[in-house]
Amino acid sequence: MKKVQLLSCLLLSIHFLYAQEDNKKNGTSLATTNTSFDSNIKSITDAFGICHAGKTKSKGEYDLLDDLGIDWIRIDFRWDKIEKQKGNFDFTQMDQLVDSAILHNKKILGVICYDTPWIHEENKRKFYISPENQKDYINYVIKLTEHYKWKVPAFEIWNEPNNRLRK
Repeated sequence: MKKVQLLSCLLLSIHFLYAQEDNKKNGTSLATTNTSFDSNIKSITDAFGICHAGKTKSKGEYDLLDDLGIDWIRIDFRWDKIEKQKGNFDFTQMDQLVDSAILHNKKILGVICYDTPWIHEENKRKFYISPENQKDYINYVIKLTEHYKWKVPAFEIWNEPNNRLRK
């Protein structure tokens, strides 16, 4: 699992470096691109957030977050919900959630988490990715980060990695 985490971090770093290079070529910067990404976090107050907020996508919920001074929301990007079948990615539900957060001026910490049933013989989630399935996981991470590269400014790799690491 440590290898998967390290590879994921490396891939994300490379992905964002390429994005910065694309911006240089296009004469834009992350700060001027139409996105919720703020590369100039100036104070610790901008780092406060709340876990799993925004799921109702309602104005009332976002008004409460504004009243609390919450700028960031943490959203799980579950592999089993986005790639239910190998190679078939459906971002529809997550797009709605992400777009709603951006509409309400919230930044997103995306949690790239868990496994998907189709990587296991029993077709059940185990919260484990075997070495044989690491390429599938890396492919998911790449597709996810490419899809949200201008909308989700930060990702957390695998929530609670110490939870059921082994079969």
